[in-house]
Amino acid sequence: MAAPLDLVIVGLGAAGTAAAEFASGLGLRAAAVDPLDDAAGHADTAAGAALTAAAALAHAARHADRVGLAPMDPDPDLSRLWQHLRAVRAASEPHRRVPVGIELVRGRARLTGPHEVAVGDRVLAAESVLVCTGSRPTLPDVDGLAEVGALTPDALWALERPPARLLVAGADPPALELAQALARLGVEVTLVAAGARLLPGDEPELVDLLTDRLRADGVTVEPHVQLQAATRVGGRPVLSGRRAGRPATWSGAELLATTRRPDVEGLDLQEIGVEVGPDGVAVDDRGRTAVPSVFAAGDVTGGPASPHAAAHGAVRALRTMFPSSPLAALDRRPDVVAWCTATDPELARAGATVAEAEARHGDTVEVWRHDVPPAAGAGPIGGRVLLVTGRNRLVGAHLLAHGAGELVHELALAVRQQLRLTDVAALAHVPGTLGAVVERMATGAASERAGKLRWIAGRRRR
Repeated sequence: MAAPLDLVIVGLGAAGTAAAEFASGLGLRAAAVDPLDDAAGHADTAAGAALTAAAALAHAARHADRVGLAPMDPDPDLSRLWQHLRAVRAASEPHRRVPVGIELVRGRARLTGPHEVAVGDRVLAAESVLVCTGSRPTLPDVDGLAEVGALTPDALWALERPPARLLVAGADPPALELAQALARLGVEVTLVAAGARLLPGDEPELVDLLTDRLRADGVTVEPHVQLQAATRVGGRPVLSGRRAGRPATWSGAELLATTRRPDVEGLDLQEIGVEVGPDGVAVDDRGRTAVPSVFAAGDVTGGPASPHAAAHGAVRALRTMFPSSPLAALDRRPDVVAWCTATDPELARAGATVAEAEARHGDTVEVWRHDVPPAAGAGPIGGRVLLVTGRNRLVGAHLLAHGAGELVHELALAVRQQLRLTDVAALAHVPGTLGAVVERMATGAASERAGKLRWIAGRRRR
């Protein structure tokens, strides 16, 4: 009988691929199970980025007078654009390859024990198992919606062209990104959101500014919505419910739902003692489940769907499984994962919001904000930056600006390393960039704090 493997990876999305690469680097005896039928999240991300870029070009041409040029209406050929997006998506489909030393096993997996994964008639024995099967599109829990039907983001790319009128149900990053891009390309878009505001995990002040931007781009934003039923009237989907407590209806040529659910179907996790709830597999901050040999990472554990966060969680889980790895020392600092919603302007964040910082650090919290002019790397519409400190350390950074998704990594590192604003101010940034704005903010904040400290020191001397 063959010796057990070191690791079996169940799923080859963003998390599984990152885990396989890390396992190969460690020289582990590992196998990766590919079910072949999971959604291609990377391909959808690539198509979405291409759509956003096309919409930004159309928007820039239409508003070229803001920078002294003659504006023009590009009159987008949406059928031709959609053909391009399908080609981008096809080129970005994962090739289901694994690194050298990792065995690829095709088929659907189920866990038959804490150390066993069955794939068809084969049983893989391993010291540890990492479940990273991701998530799948699903419909909101609305009466009649299953019969009415709705597009999912991946189904949207399969159309010959987008519909002329689109009703989007969602408040997450994909909903905002698609709504803004399509509105800029001439689609009549209505965005229906359940909460008081969009992107509930982001800094409310910046989300409100972004919501204004979406409306300026032609998106009809409907917050405070409680959806109750869905029907088809004249062949078109109609949603009914309440908006801010009052009855309301919304309709479109098509309905797009961006909700997803963790993919745990057929894994038999609960049969071996792994806790699975409506939000997916229950894990701690290291990816550990209730069964010591079974870990999980990525969308299957719930939370916002994000390929980069899924990959990070998978590698973190492997560092926990194999603490003698060369990168185990990275876990001595708390995790800080940067996020970015790819609207225009981008909304990026790292660390705590103001409310989260106040809950953790009390009255030591200070908030520094700066409106970014269009000339300072913020595109033609400007933006805003918020830096949040607690106990004189940077604990959160929030940026609404063109290029925010690039700069946020520097600030995520500063939060992770628990740096002071004087540390950020000491780094020289290229003039005219968004980074230079942050440098000036940090310098001004450090100077203001130094002035306060001098006053306190003088008072004490008296």
